[in-house]
Amino acid sequence: MQTKKVLLLCGDGFNCEFELKKAFERAGGEVNLVHIFDFLKNPDLLLQSSIFAIPGGFSFGDEIRSGKILAEKVRPILENNLTQFLKQNGLIIGVCNGFQVLVQLGVFEHKSGKLPLQRKLTLATNNHGQFRDLWAQCTISEMAAKRSPWLKNLGNQKVILPIRNKEGRLVVHESSVLRSEVSWVSALKFDSDVNGSFEQIAGIVDETGQIFGLMPHPEAALEDFLYPVKHDEANKNNAKLLFKIFENAINF
Repeated sequence: MQTKKVLLLCGDGFNCEFELKKAFERAGGEVNLVHIFDFLKNPDLLLQSSIFAIPGGFSFGDEIRSGKILAEKVRPILENNLTQFLKQNGLIIGVCNGFQVLVQLGVFEHKSGKLPLQRKLTLATNNHGQFRDLWAQCTISEMAAKRSPWLKNLGNQKVILPIRNKEGRLVVHESSVLRSEVSWVSALKFDSDVNGSFEQIAGIVDETGQIFGLMPHPEAALEDFLYPVKHDEANKNNAKLLFKIFENAINF
């Protein structure tokens, strides 16, 4: 099998790139850790990769709003190359701040690779106004598992993941739901309401299933010793399920 090249952004506020790098390398990927400004200078790196990954952290200090500045910086690259990248079976993942960047770009609402001029989806401040740092149980969507290579064979599985964010509440414009104009699909939901997110959604995939964004951190739960409560066998099984996300991507 040909080694899959993973383009992973770093720098200017990200702080979870090494965990994400380790996850993809463990799954068999060849990770190219690229600083944001080097990516802006070399946009061809996107089409030379099989997977594009944006990690968690606080890119550009969350100025204006989380993920907004980086989204505007990389927008020209995505607008010019998203269609071709998806046609060549490229995959995209954004975790936490990376998810915020992807939402700000509008990639979950794209039509045939074209980014929307007006978005009907955003990530807003948690309904309690607080930064949440905890482990939460989520359920992976059966529909998303059928659509997305990221979640293949993981439908209806319950997993425990860490979350750490203040702007993680998914907000959807009511009219898009009423008119059935939603192109994305829920990928996983919180089993309890942790932040007021629409339908308790913790992550979504786009209409192709190739773009996956989520607020929890699967890359930070791949070793059982990281878990706050020691249930050895349960933690190991949970870690295996979460690792399958990265394994699925490399094997796609």
